[in-house]
Amino acid sequence: MSVLDDFSGAFTPSFPSSPRLYPETALSHRTTSRIQLRVGRETPAWLQSVLDRLNALSRLEAGWDGRGAQSLRQDDVVAALQFLFTVMIDGVQVPGITPLATGGLELHWVADNLDVEAVFDSARHEQVLLVEVGEAEWDAAIPAAGGLFASVVDRLMGERPTLT
Repeated sequence: MSVLDDFSGAFTPSFPSSPRLYPETALSHRTTSRIQLRVGRETPAWLQSVLDRLNALSRLEAGWDGRGAQSLRQDDVVAALQFLFTVMIDGVQVPGITPLATGGLELHWVADNLDVEAVFDSARHEQVLLVEVGEAEWDAAIPAAGGLFASVVDRLMGERPTLT
């Protein structure tokens, strides 16, 4: 069992000695300071990078932007992880992860003229996937966004491009 201890401090991942089969994944957060993550035998390649970024963001205290931004909300982190476990496949670039001033977070992928954003913001009751290809834009509520993400996933394969 992976335990992400002390959400306001650092994540401490440790993978199970008798794991379940991936992609079966369980996430829970019954307390305000702990998220439990159980992954299967094959830990996804993207998971450690995502956990490292969430670890860094979990250290942000209220007011981190100098204008009253909230600390990262645990329910938004859990929703984002659930989304990633649903849509990510081997070879897809690891998303960038950006905190929102409301305590939510945004996952984002960029490739050529493609921009994909998944917003998890419980303070504004928003969970949406936004896809922009050139001038065209589409959006879908997260619970129904798997098909929209799947329609562009082949363009997100490989390393994340360096943004200038």
